Amino acid sequence: MELAAGSRDATWKSAVPVLMGCLGGVLCVRGEHSASLLAVVLVLAGCTSRGVKSIWQQRLICLEQLGPARLAAWAAVWTLLLTLPFAIIWEGASLFRAMPGASKHALCATLISCVAAVLLNLSQWTSMRYLGPVMQQMFGNLQLVFVLILAAVWLDEACSPEQVLGTVILVIGVLVAKAAPEKVHNARKSRLSQVPQPGYQATETPTRTKSVVMADESIPPHLECAICMKLLLEPVSVPCGHTFCQTCLEQAMGYRNLCAVCRAPVPPGQSVNILIRSMISEQYPRALAGRRREVEEELRQAERNAEEERQREVAGDAPAQTEANGAGGDVIILPVLRHKRPMLPQCRIGHELDSQGELVVNFAVQGGRRICMMPPEGNTGVCMNVEHLRPAGRQAAQVALVGKFRVRLTEQPHLHEDGFELGRFEAYFDTPLPLNLLGREAPQEGADGEEPAPLVAEAAMQAVERQLEMLGSGSRYVFTESCGEPPAALRRRPGGTLTSADLEQLSFWLLGAIMMHDGDRKQWVESTDTQKRLLACRKKLKEAGARPVLNLPGSDSWMHPTQSSWSSLVLLLVVLAALLAKALGLFDSWGRNPSRQSLSSRRFN
Repeated sequence: MELAAGSRDATWKSAVPVLMGCLGGVLCVRGEHSASLLAVVLVLAGCTSRGVKSIWQQRLICLEQLGPARLAAWAAVWTLLLTLPFAIIWEGASLFRAMPGASKHALCATLISCVAAVLLNLSQWTSMRYLGPVMQQMFGNLQLVFVLILAAVWLDEACSPEQVLGTVILVIGVLVAKAAPEKVHNARKSRLSQVPQPGYQATETPTRTKSVVMADESIPPHLECAICMKLLLEPVSVPCGHTFCQTCLEQAMGYRNLCAVCRAPVPPGQSVNILIRSMISEQYPRALAGRRREVEEELRQAERNAEEERQREVAGDAPAQTEANGAGGDVIILPVLRHKRPMLPQCRIGHELDSQGELVVNFAVQGGRRICMMPPEGNTGVCMNVEHLRPAGRQAAQVALVGKFRVRLTEQPHLHEDGFELGRFEAYFDTPLPLNLLGREAPQEGADGEEPAPLVAEAAMQAVERQLEMLGSGSRYVFTESCGEPPAALRRRPGGTLTSADLEQLSFWLLGAIMMHDGDRKQWVESTDTQKRLLACRKKLKEAGARPVLNLPGSDSWMHPTQSSWSSLVLLLVVLAALLAKALGLFDSWGRNPSRQSLSSRRFN
């Protein structure tokens, strides 16, 4: 079945275990005293139908990225629809009429069988994901071994020599199949990732029939990316057989999960084709070096553009509030609003103002709509932009703020005539990342280099997405309202070139999206190392696993699951003690007046 589906190569290493499994099963059946040719045919038909079902299951659970529980549920629906008409025809309503008068043992057995069926279906889908069709069928045939053992021990039946021989062949076939999957899997990867022939590409794109010359090396058309029309850099082969640059493919999949050439579905999470990458590096080293220089130049230009955009953001819309200092940088004059908890760039907060805070915000609204949120102690803070101000009425004034960038005091703030602080600040940012950490090229095996920052950021974002999937759609809306959307650069350029500024914004967004102690958050806010901040966020999400760690409203409560388990244990002990005291009657005499109780007893007497 896998050969017909094209998911396995026709090699003797993959064919021998299958043939041994079929032969062993046939011998086990022929060893029965009442065996016949019809029984053998039915066994072969059953194995064939199970093989077709296994291929379909593998396509669903691997290519469509569906979970075992969802697929088992849909399979149960179709099974019910197919079997219900036959059950009604042959049995009618006798089952439902017999249920009220059934014994407890029968009801318990029915319930246990239902639970066992559900667990069996879930385990079958899960084993399909990790074992594949062949290994699942081979392990499934081992049930014949257990049947023979039970028949011999429990029912005192004698096993024929054919059954013993078939059982031995089955076990050997399973051992051979277990030793072969890794090589078969590698063969499958090489088949999917093999380089397409030039003739195949010529029929697909007739305009690309000539080789491209790069750095005195002629590049054949099948080694060019169909999206950027350049030499493949970090090539990724998709299941339909086409190969693209990793960055180009991720950018294309940011819009739709389809192949850019044939529009076939492309599952996410495709890895780099090591075969094509090593072939390009060995046969076309100069062209590959020139291609990498082009990418480095693009990164440098993107870094320069990002730095200019930063400077424009610091200057803002109020030139009167900036002046050149002696060091050649920009000094920003901002009103100061003190806050106990450390603020983050890129964060969104709603703050309730007192009378002094309302004066600060009113002063900012009249100018550049900027204030500096600072802790009671320290010389660093965050420049916040005033989005909305609701003046005080029956309730206290409310202001909506958005973090922009970090600032540092250049001198001690002085008091304004209205009584609030006014300071001179200079903006500061993280140290720009080196170009080798801005690329998406994964480190080679055995290399001691650091992991590229975009890969760390993508892993952290995937962990956040898994946390949101566990919490549900309602929590996703609350999370977006509380922490905001991811930085615009990721939504604008999915899978594209990320600059140091983009990764810095993402690191602060992740820092605000994760539950963390104020001391740790303050430490990472003051740090200027984007790479270490991203690694810390990814480590926090990885260590959490299935435990929720997202910074949702109420997450800092002592009863929240993210807090220490000792608080939950203490609460449980208190509840148990209260129930025990109630059961012992210790609360019965509380709240009663002894004199009234004695008076009522005398009246009753």
